[in-house]
Amino acid sequence: MREGLETVLFLFALDVDEGKELLIGLVGGLVVSATIIWIVLKSSKKLPLKAFFQYSSYLILLIVAGLVSMLVKGLQMAEFIPTFIKPLYDSSAVIANDSTVGKVLGVLMGYDATPSLLQFLSWVGYIVFISLLLWRKRDV
Repeated sequence: MREGLETVLFLFALDVDEGKELLIGLVGGLVVSATIIWIVLKSSKKLPLKAFFQYSSYLILLIVAGLVSMLVKGLQMAEFIPTFIKPLYDSSAVIANDSTVGKVLGVLMGYDATPSLLQFLSWVGYIVFISLLLWRKRDV
């Protein structure tokens, strides 16, 4: 989780155009990461590991689903697979891709305000498929 957060904050800092903003983003990302690491280390003594790994696996599931969705977007941009419906919907009025929240969500879990049909289906399909595998494994 720590590595993922550091990566998100670092990539967000690299996305800023000006050098002063880049430095502020980089230092801010490092400070936030160090603070979160300190909080996790101090509070993890009382944390039940089974619950921690169970809930952190949901975050990892969202992150990997986002990677799958971004892979589909890249393949569509390279014209290796068809786009079909682009955009499927437009949520940029709520969270735009170029907003701070949109950038963080985009890097963290593949958020796109205007996804194609295949992008959306790949994101949802990955979550459903892996969830079913995990659910089935717990019953066995």
